[in-house]
Amino acid sequence: MTFTPEEIQRLRALCDAATDGPWDASDPAMGYVQIMGGFDGDADDNGACVFISTHVADIIDNRDEIANMDFIVAARTVLPAALDEIDRLSASLSKVTAERDAGIEANHALVAANTDLAKKLAEALHDAETSKEAGA
Repeated sequence: MTFTPEEIQRLRALCDAATDGPWDASDPAMGYVQIMGGFDGDADDNGACVFISTHVADIIDNRDEIANMDFIVAARTVLPAALDEIDRLSASLSKVTAERDAGIEANHALVAANTDLAKKLAEALHDAETSKEAGA
């Protein structure tokens, strides 16, 4: 997958549309497993949303479902952070690339100036040799 600016924008839109965190997956020992998000931990918080709720008996033979739920919970926090890191690294790369390109341009200008100076010195030496030979 290539993380183009459009793909990053699409993923950010998915994150922005999702219920705010923190999200949490309940402990299967409670008899059910659910993913909840949009709450701050208050007992009377009416903003909580249940996204997935399954009785443990339904998943007792399918441990992948618990792993999937843990992944969904982690992705709500990790994906926005990963997108931020991609943006940070892209900005750093752009800065380093611009500095490198400026250095290359400066180096080319210096080489051109030194080449011109070398040509002038060679011409001056040639003229001095020619004058010396003519005077001899």
